Formats: sequence, C-alpha cells, structure tokens
Amino acid sequence: MANGAFVSAPAPARQTPMTQDDFSKEKLIAEIAERDRLLRELEASRNHYADLYDSAPIPYFTLGHDASILEVNLAGAALVGREPSTILGAPFGSLVHLDDSMAFSTHLCKALASASPVSGEVSFTSDAGHVTCQVVSVSVRNGREAPTACRTAFIDVTQQKLAAVRLRQIEDRERSRYEFLANAAPLLTESLENYEGTLQAIASVVVPALADVCAIDLVHEQEGTRKKVVARGADPSRQKILDTLVGEVLPVPLDGRRAIETKQPVRCEYGKDTELRDAHWEKLGRSGLKCWIVAPMIVRGRVIGVLRLAMAESARMYTDDDLPLAAEVARMAALTVNQATVYAAAHTAIEARDNLLTFIAHDVRNYLSTIRMAGELLSRAGPEGERRKGRKQLEAIKRAAVRMEHLIEGLRDASMIETGQFAVQKEPQDTRALAEEAVRSLEPQAEAASVRLTMQVEGDVPRAYGDGGRILQVLANLVSNALRFTPAGGEVRITVKPAPPGVCFSVSDTGCGIPEEQLAHVFERHWRARPVARGSTGLGLYIAKGIVETHGGRIWVQSQLGVGSTFSFTLPGAP
Repeated sequence: MANGAFVSAPAPARQTPMTQDDFSKEKLIAEIAERDRLLRELEASRNHYADLYDSAPIPYFTLGHDASILEVNLAGAALVGREPSTILGAPFGSLVHLDDSMAFSTHLCKALASASPVSGEVSFTSDAGHVTCQVVSVSVRNGREAPTACRTAFIDVTQQKLAAVRLRQIEDRERSRYEFLANAAPLLTESLENYEGTLQAIASVVVPALADVCAIDLVHEQEGTRKKVVARGADPSRQKILDTLVGEVLPVPLDGRRAIETKQPVRCEYGKDTELRDAHWEKLGRSGLKCWIVAPMIVRGRVIGVLRLAMAESARMYTDDDLPLAAEVARMAALTVNQATVYAAAHTAIEARDNLLTFIAHDVRNYLSTIRMAGELLSRAGPEGERRKGRKQLEAIKRAAVRMEHLIEGLRDASMIETGQFAVQKEPQDTRALAEEAVRSLEPQAEAASVRLTMQVEGDVPRAYGDGGRILQVLANLVSNALRFTPAGGEVRITVKPAPPGVCFSVSDTGCGIPEEQLAHVFERHWRARPVARGSTGLGLYIAKGIVETHGGRIWVQSQLGVGSTFSFTLPGAP
C-alpha cells in the first residue's frame, strides 16, 4: 500500500512447459551422478578390501596358470621372506624350494578346474626358513568364462607337524622303553653266578632296538681304569673288532670321567667341539660312531661301571630325551653286577660257615665226648668222700657238655634246613605215645622251673605220618621255649587233637605273652624275644618250623600279653 492505496503483487511469470528432451537430459544427469556415487563406493570398498587383504594374518596369493604371483598380501610376502613389490609376476616356484613341486602343480590344476575350494599340503624352504602349509585354493572366474587364476591361502602348520612328529618320537621312545624293560627284566633272575652272561643278554636286547653298539665297562675309580666286560654291535664286521676289546684294562676317557663325576648320563656327538674330546673320542669317530651316550652304573651311591650306547650305521641320533632310558639300562646293568657280587659274597660266607659247622660238628664234638666220658669216670673213681667233694663240679661239667652237644646239633640242623639238605624218615607214629614221651622226658626240666607240665588229648586222634624223633624234637623245642617265659607256679600244656586229614599238636603256656609286633618274627633264625630269654640261642623255633614244614605241615603262634602263648603245628595223617 502506497499513499493510502493498495498495490497488488506483480503477476508471476509464465512457465514454459517441459519437453521430452528436457526429461531425458535430467534422467541422464541423475544416472551419471548415481554411477559416480556407486563407483566411489566401489573404490572405497576395493580399498577397504585391499586393506583387509594386505593386513590379513593368513598369507594369500593369487596365482596364474603358470603359478606366477598376480597378487600377494603382506603375510604372503613374509612367508617367502621377500618384499611384496619384488615378487609380483614371479613364479612361486622360483622364490622357494618346493619339497614336491609336482604335487603343488597338481594342486593348482585341480583348483583351476574346480568351482569349489580345493585343499592340500605343501612344504618348501624359503629365505624365511622351512615351512609346511595347508593350502586352500579357489579359482577366479569372470562370469562364465574360463578361470584366469586361483586365490590360495597358505595356513602355516609347521608347528603342528613338528608337534605331531615330536609326539610320535615320544611314543616310539616309550614303546622302546617298555619293550626293553619287558624283555630285560626276566634276564635279571636268570643267573646270579654268571653276571657277564646276563650283561651280554641285556646288550643283545639293547642292540639294535636302542643302539647300534652297546659296551659295558667296570671301573676302578681310585686307579682311574676300566675293564670292558661286554661289547656288542649290530654290524657283524664291527662285532669282530668289539670282541677283541673285551677284557682290556684301559684308562677311563674324558666322557666316562664326566659321567662318573656327575653321576649323570652324558650325550656326545662326533664332529662337535667339546672339552670332552680326547684320543678315545677321535677313535670312536673314526670307527664310524656318530653319537653316543655314556651312563654311570651306580650302586648305593658308588659308581661301579659305565654303560656306552652308540649310533653308527643306522644314522639314528640321540637327543637329551634318550638320557633317562640310557640311565635305566645302566641301572639294570648295575643291579645285575651288584646281585652277582652279593651272591658271590653270600656264597663264600655260607661255604665258610658250613666248613666251620662241619669242623664243630665233627672235631669239637669228639672233644666234648672225651670231656663227658672223663667226667663220668671221675664221678665213679676214688673214695666215696672224694667223689662227694667233686660231684658238684663234675655235674656242672656234664651239664655244660650236654648243652654244647645240643647247641652243635641245633647249628647243624639249622644249616641243613637253610641249604635244603634237611631230611626226615617218615613212618606211622602213635600220636598219644609221642605226647606222653615228650611229657616224661621234659618233666624234670619243668620241675626245675617249678612249672606244671600237663597233657590233654581231645577226641579220637589219628596216627601221624612222620619222623618220631624229629616230632619229639619239635615238642621239646616248643616246651623248652614255653618254660623260659612261664613264671614259677605256671602251667605248660601239650594238647593233641584231630585236624583232618592229619593231627594238630599245641603247646600252651601261662607266661608273659608275645607283643603283636614280634609275632611275625618268632620263627626267624637267631630271633630272640625281648627281653632276651636266658639260655636261648634263637634257633629252637626256627628248627621247629623247618622240621614241621619238611613233614608237609604248618606251624603258627597265637599270643596275648599277660595271658600266655600257644604254639601249634599240624602233621599229615598216616596213610
């Protein structure tokens, strides 16, 4: 509004109608803009894919028909130890040394001919080292056209393969160990006299399963020498040389000294510099030995020898994992030598003891007989008054002579029982009569101890089948033992009762009893109760057990402290 008057707005300009050409141009511009946008997104996606491809931890290669490298990511370049820009266009086989190039070519051919992924395995050596990879290849196709290349992923399985090999080695080593132990263990009990033969047998188990050569030396630590007692090889031609070494006494070489000083197995490999190299080392190497283990043979903390296991013609090599098995073989060899040494010493001691017992049983017994006879003559000779004056001393002489004769008989019986030479003369025996005879002969001993000696027969007792004199000896030993531990006023009872198909004798006392922890030892040789019984040699119960068992019977004891003990034994019945 101007000067009070309303002014209308200017009329809009007339719009020209759009033609068909105008619509086509705008559509074209929109399509071009959309295409540019899609191209930008595609480029961004390709860049993103390239980044992912390059930074992927798994090596990727795009390989042509001739295995030339068309694309590679950073992990792939690192796999072959090269820069990515230096390997594009180069054949894969020119960058690495394939263990089996034909197998790799076959894998690529299968991948190019297949629409599905193809997997395989390839091993090769590159500047980065030797690897084993699982390969998965997929063919690259443009629509329905023939494949132009294949994309291959290389998955490094070297560590898994090494672990599998390591596991197989462990399994093989443990299998060898168990097989060796199973075969060698019975050898240890074959012969205690010929330990060299046992060592030879152990070496025959070791070779060739665990070694190409096995040698065993006995050492003299103070003199620093060794004597070869066993030398065995898998190669017959080498065995002829080894046979000439057995029996030689030589200085202990440096590797053996190290094993002796450390008391641990030592692994050696020829060709490697070491402070253990000496003339003996060089001799072993020149003879064809590649590596060896020296293991000390230890007995109660003392080294008595060394075991040497060596590899030669088989081209096998020892590792530190083989040291425990070598130590086990050395332990068995040491045990063999020690058992033989102990056996020889025991055999010598037994022989010396038996010789002494033979002397005692024959010559000393003759002297005792002379003493007894002289005592008898003195007790009868001279006036009555003089005989009364010396009677006490003469009786003491006779009692001592009788006890010594009994002791000699006991030593002789114990020796025969121990050596398996003890024998009895079996015949049917009146069981009741044996018990009565035992009571009659032992009654004076019981009266001297102020102990009642009684007898009890239960039921219809059958006849026993055995040596009457030896059965009485068992009863005498058991009753004498009971009298030692029964106080004055006590009782010792002999009981006889049926024990189908034989008979059972028992000797019970009202003595102090035997502690439970001692019951398992009462029949052992030279065992004596605590406190030690006066006049006991520790042979009576041992001999009683030997006599009963020689008859085919059984002997045992039951006891209660403060109540008493019961010794029982069985004998077979008469046929």
